[in-house]
Formats: sequence, C-alpha cells, structure tokens
Amino acid sequence: MSTVFFTGNTLRHRIEPGDALATKIIHSLDHWNATHNGLNEKGLCQADTNIKVIPPLSFYGKECPTSSDITAKLFLPPNVTPQHAAKAAEQALNLYYNHVFPGCAIKWFIISLEGLVFSDDHIQGVVPPTNEEIAAIWKAVTDVGDERGSLIDEYGIAELSPERLKQLLARSGDIKPSVDHINASDCCALPPGLLALSKEKGIKLVAHHDPEEMLPDTDLERVLDKVGSKGGQWDWILRLTCIVKDRQVLCGNEYLVHVTYDEDE
Repeated sequence: MSTVFFTGNTLRHRIEPGDALATKIIHSLDHWNATHNGLNEKGLCQADTNIKVIPPLSFYGKECPTSSDITAKLFLPPNVTPQHAAKAAEQALNLYYNHVFPGCAIKWFIISLEGLVFSDDHIQGVVPPTNEEIAAIWKAVTDVGDERGSLIDEYGIAELSPERLKQLLARSGDIKPSVDHINASDCCALPPGLLALSKEKGIKLVAHHDPEEMLPDTDLERVLDKVGSKGGQWDWILRLTCIVKDRQVLCGNEYLVHVTYDEDE
C-alpha cells in the first residue's frame, strides 16, 4: 500500500513548531478521523496519480499563495538511487502542480539526502552518498524538474561541505545549484572556503532547522500504528514553506509524506 500522509498547514494546528514530523502527521490523522468515518474512507485517491492521500488535500482547503515565495524541499531516504530519486520527484511534483498549488511556481526546489551532513560526520548506521552518487541524484531530480519549464525558478541542495559543493558544480551539467541549505547548528562558523566559493558562484547559503532524520523508524511505527500496520518505509517527504514576499513572514508550512507499508489482513 502506498499512501501520502498530508499534514496541512502546521502553523494553524495546536502543536509546537519543534514537534517531530510524526507528531504533525498523527495530529492531522486524528483531526481527519474525528470528523470523518474512519481513516479507510473511500475516495481518497487523487484521480491522475493513483496515490491515496490522507487526509485528502481538499480537507484543509487549498489556495494558491500568489503573494508568497514557495520553497519545496524534497527529502530522500538513505541509500536512494537516481532511479528512485527521479520517481520520487515525479510523484511529488505531480501532486504539487496538479493538486496542492496548481499553476504556482516554486521559487526554490531543494534536494535533501538523508545521511549527508554538512560536517561530514556519519549518522549511525547510514553510509553517506559519494560525490558521484550525489551528482547522479542531482541530475535525475533536476531532469524531472526541468520538464516543468519555468515552474521551478531555482534549485538547491542541502548539507554540502565546500569540497562536496565544488565536486557537484563540476559534475552537475547545465543546471547548477543556487542554494546550499545548511543546518543552523553549522552556520555559526562557516568555512572560509565555502564563503569564497558561494560568492564566486553566486550560491546562497541558507540556514534551516530540519532534523538529520526526518522520520526515524520508531516515529514511523507510531504513524503506521494509526493505520493498523506494523511494517513499512518512507519513500519521500515534500516540505512546502511559503514566505510572504513583501514582509518576509512565514505563512505556510506543510508536509506530504509518501509511505509504503503492509496492509494487515
């Protein structure tokens, strides 16, 4: 079973901003379950994607934030292949353009590879991608995005150290990263080499507060328990943030989380 769990705009929920993603998903599922006839209600599949979305995107009401800059950050799981990354980008962007914010351009489309951290430290049990793998994934995802033409303004990637960024620039082809998304904990003392490289290439260094592990196994188990399943994995996560252009105020923060899991008989 493949399902996309939808949080809606978490800024409007009675949860803390720093709560784990699993908590945000469960809050949304509980809200849906309290107002509808259970989590297995029919009619949840988006017609042109054949992907079940819970709650359905219409549950929270959607409006295109034309006065906002939209950042779409695509999180990919450890050991992702270029083929998987391309499929994830295709599914996520199809949902975005056809159902979430039809016709609204993405200002920055950022790729985040779990297991890749700015300090080059390793997350326990996760082998970080090589420079060759990063470049292959970058090309796979940006090729999918490029098919949308002008609907994506700029591309970025998360957690690239100076050497990794230099290697990607050399291997990335026609589409170059314009943003290096760096965890705020690493932004206090950025390497001089990165500052020089970003200035030379016109790359923005932007801080973020996303955790190193978006949906750890124990948290995923909590989510799957809500739908009566005990085993599964997340395939991609799309975080959408909206900033009001003239005031630089955050007005939207929502997640689409694609999970494959076993259905209990």
